[in-house]
Amino acid sequence: MASEMKTMFSEKQRDLFVIGAYKFRFHKYLKKNNLERWCCCKKTCTAYIHLNSDNEVVKKVIDHSHGEENEILNRQIVSNQLKRKAIDDICEKPSKIISRELLTHDVDTLTTYDLQLIRKNMHYARSSILPKLPKNLEELQTSLDNMSDFLLTNRSENFLLVNDKESNILLFSCKSNLMFLSNVDTIFVDGTFKSCPNLFTQIFTVHGLQNDKYIPLLFFLLPDKELKTYEKAFFHILSECNKINIIFSPKKVFADFEKAIHLAILSVWPSITLKGCRFHLGQSWYRKIQSIGLSSEYKIDSDSSKYLKYFFGLPFLHPDEVINCFTDDLISIKPLDEKIDIFTDYILETYILPESSFPPSLWAEYSATTMRTTNSCEAFHSKLNAMFYNAHPNIFQFIDTMKRLQTDIYIKQRSIHLNNRTTSIIKKEQFLKQAMADFESKKIRNRTIRRRRLGNGRFGVKSMM
Repeated sequence: MASEMKTMFSEKQRDLFVIGAYKFRFHKYLKKNNLERWCCCKKTCTAYIHLNSDNEVVKKVIDHSHGEENEILNRQIVSNQLKRKAIDDICEKPSKIISRELLTHDVDTLTTYDLQLIRKNMHYARSSILPKLPKNLEELQTSLDNMSDFLLTNRSENFLLVNDKESNILLFSCKSNLMFLSNVDTIFVDGTFKSCPNLFTQIFTVHGLQNDKYIPLLFFLLPDKELKTYEKAFFHILSECNKINIIFSPKKVFADFEKAIHLAILSVWPSITLKGCRFHLGQSWYRKIQSIGLSSEYKIDSDSSKYLKYFFGLPFLHPDEVINCFTDDLISIKPLDEKIDIFTDYILETYILPESSFPPSLWAEYSATTMRTTNSCEAFHSKLNAMFYNAHPNIFQFIDTMKRLQTDIYIKQRSIHLNNRTTSIIKKEQFLKQAMADFESKKIRNRTIRRRRLGNGRFGVKSMM
């Protein structure tokens, strides 16, 4: 008989049993027999069943005083299952949940009107478990002060470390992350905007590098992109580390080409080595190529195309070599083209000269390593953005999602000793090492190695990742 019995949820998400086309709800516990009595959900019906501790039917009186309602029952089963799914994962699109769930249910009795009601019920179920959405930052910060249980990780660590009401900065992290951070020498910082909750401007993430692995550790919600905001965010890191008696003193940091971030980093850690992201550099240069109308020329096989592509090898040179390569090698083969002149002047004034905004010491490095980008941050942000079905989720959806990601971060920290480098990264580094070895053993001349690193079809925006 137990095989004839199915389970479902009520409108209030309580367990129900279904036998045939009839629903049974829990009535009472029978101490004498250690049984549970479940009665028909129709109040006027006297049908009931007795279940033992294994949910097996040991007695049944199922002479119902009403007819079957197969269509209504099926709709309720689907709707209530979907409400539960919507609550369990508050950030997944309702349409995705519905499509996936309908694959395992009888849909012959459902109509488009039923699906509209189901979607409405799912949204209502989600809103019922979350606090009232704050209308401004003051309401938000007050709400967070009163949500200590909601702000715990699955290891019961406090997940909101900073709620700065003066600067409107929030820092989500935990003690385990800070302890891990204190043991790394190299960090990567980057911001994203799409998944940033309303009332804030950006999510600013700090990754730590250990054993060739990038671990996301700190997540700021920032109100703007100003220098003073970045400075306060970085000082908050030091302050939180001091609270648990640890010292965080990174030796190297990688960031994109945002001047305010650079100045803030050097203000907080004056002796740190600051490096620009190689991939962001390539993106910036290619956008300039597009903006002056050279993207079509870049894609074809021509002298102008080869000349433009040579620029993307400059980051692989020693910083002291860059200006000589630029003036001796690149300028000597520069095509006669006004747009080419505009691009060349832009690179010279912004990236090549010692007094430029982003001199070679910031972005060039004669090294075979591929760890010169903030792509780990970019990949994390891409994953984060995909976890929300709307841009700019509400703050509570954001926190719930970040806590889930923190569970993955715990696992990554425990797996830091494992070796999982990809074949593509290994091949890139082998190519760079061989080119450097040939140069150092004088198998190839200075200009040849430059050309080999600058061109040869091996370097472009993608290969700078």
